[in-house]
Amino acid sequence: MTEINIPNISALPKAAEEFLGALGSRRVVALLAPMGTGKTTFISALCKLLGVEDTITSPTFAIVNEYFGTRWSEPIYHFDFYRLRDLDEARAIGVEDYLYSGHLCLLEWPELIEPLLPDDTVVVRLEELPDGSRRLTMDA
Repeated sequence: MTEINIPNISALPKAAEEFLGALGSRRVVALLAPMGTGKTTFISALCKLLGVEDTITSPTFAIVNEYFGTRWSEPIYHFDFYRLRDLDEARAIGVEDYLYSGHLCLLEWPELIEPLLPDDTVVVRLEELPDGSRRLTMDA
């Protein structure tokens, strides 16, 4: 397990760089965290590291945003499954095509689609600590 401590928002670029190094060749990232913990903020830092110049926002209503970075040669897909009702709705938007595309998929609220996740999905837990800092843990 990899653990990354994020003491404050200014530490996000370093945390994103450490995360990307630990990610290796895996491409599906399931972010588990309570609302308001900073999932979208972390994804934004990660995308900036990859050279994405777009404004990163949670795709709560669009379900998926697609980004392109100057330091990343493939699309980056950012999902928010919070508003989906069931697996059929996820299948209807073609989520499996994205998940098995080999492109980077960053998933917020992935619990609903857990049965569809590839075996090599990286499970990331983000938690807020009592002092306001964040701790990110990712499976090995």
